[in-house]
Amino acid sequence: MFKFESSINHYADLLERDYLESLYKHLQAEMGSRINDYDFVLWSNMGEQDSPVSIALTGRKPKVLLHISDETSSAPFHLTHNFAAIFKCFLLREFPEHKIFALPLGYASSVPNLPVLPMSERKYNVCFLGCPQKNRMQFSVVLSKLVGRAYRDSMRNGKIPQPAVGIHQGFVCDFSEAFPNSYIRFTSGFSKGLDRVSYGAILRDSKIALCPGGWKSNETYRHFEAMRAGCVLISDPLPETRLYRDAPIIRITNWQRLEETVSQLLRSPERMLELQRLTLAWWEDVCSEKATAAYIRAQLIESRPCS
Repeated sequence: MFKFESSINHYADLLERDYLESLYKHLQAEMGSRINDYDFVLWSNMGEQDSPVSIALTGRKPKVLLHISDETSSAPFHLTHNFAAIFKCFLLREFPEHKIFALPLGYASSVPNLPVLPMSERKYNVCFLGCPQKNRMQFSVVLSKLVGRAYRDSMRNGKIPQPAVGIHQGFVCDFSEAFPNSYIRFTSGFSKGLDRVSYGAILRDSKIALCPGGWKSNETYRHFEAMRAGCVLISDPLPETRLYRDAPIIRITNWQRLEETVSQLLRSPERMLELQRLTLAWWEDVCSEKATAAYIRAQLIESRPCS
């Protein structure tokens, strides 16, 4: 397994632990005995430490760094002389000339990989489940307006809608009425909503997954979880890396366009099916553990053969 190093996390507590362990197994399969030609270092760091302790290790094997957890989007140029290659999450762009490459965030451990449902069999039109934060202010304001209008329409039609706001079982806001047959909820904090098995089931049953940015970066685990589940993704703008540059993700710079974007998608089942097909292919070919292992192997062996 990767040599793990962190001043902030225990390995067992890593959110993406399952993804990383699966990545290593695929890397073993891709590289065969050549995996033993390298020392792989997994470094969980959020910017409080300049360098992993592993740079001080001496030996004949070249070292490869997998850098996770740092949402500052910084590129670790100061480490390039210590590692044969660096694969890092939360990069704004890649620097192949400096051996710095983008690494997928992966998915949260225990979110199940369920069989992909056809669009026609999915229960929810739109889904979102996450905590409120300052970077999602416009996103939440738009949802609130849509819910308010749905509420008023229901009242005019003689219906009594459910309350849109309230604290219940870890949820602080239920915006599901923003779109018909949808599941849209803000939680009281990170990982304080549904358990991960139930969350995975919501993704499997949803046609469209809303992916607003995280605390510091627009990249989130939700992007990869929703890709794997075969959802159509609507997202904030994303970094210019190989993970997203040509990905079939609908990006909007202003969440005021959300209603129009969702409505157009729901009116076009053929486009939804095509986007689902492309999204699943993107997951398999670019972002999955198998694809990531093949990419790492290519950068280490095919691009720079180990002597």
